[in-house]
Amino acid sequence: MRGRHARADDGFTVTEVIAAYVVFSLTVTVLFAFLTAADRMNGRALLMQSAALCAVNEAERLCAHTAEHGAPDGETTEQTQGRRRFTVERRIVGFAGGGSTSLPPGAEEVELTVYTADDGMALARFRCIRLREW
Repeated sequence: MRGRHARADDGFTVTEVIAAYVVFSLTVTVLFAFLTAADRMNGRALLMQSAALCAVNEAERLCAHTAEHGAPDGETTEQTQGRRRFTVERRIVGFAGGGSTSLPPGAEEVELTVYTADDGMALARFRCIRLREW
């Protein structure tokens, strides 16, 4: 019959408990580092998505304006997406008959650069072809 006294092989030793604690701590630290990096990448992706949306908005505005009046070169607009403010700069970088042989007649190559309005950091640069004649 067993007695009420604890035997030497019952439970965990202090060394085993410390080793388990170290393994658990390292696992939690690595997971926290991955979550922090994922959150940072998610923030950057949202910023780039907002910048792309600003460029699309400017391209749509350019198409609507060009159909009526033609658009001037070098225009800068400010746009807001959520709580962020962006500056979109537009400039003509090439046009048919001006040395660029790959453009169709009556076309211009327009560059849209999106900056953050707060610190002026360039986020994205897009190029599109604008046709003046339909």
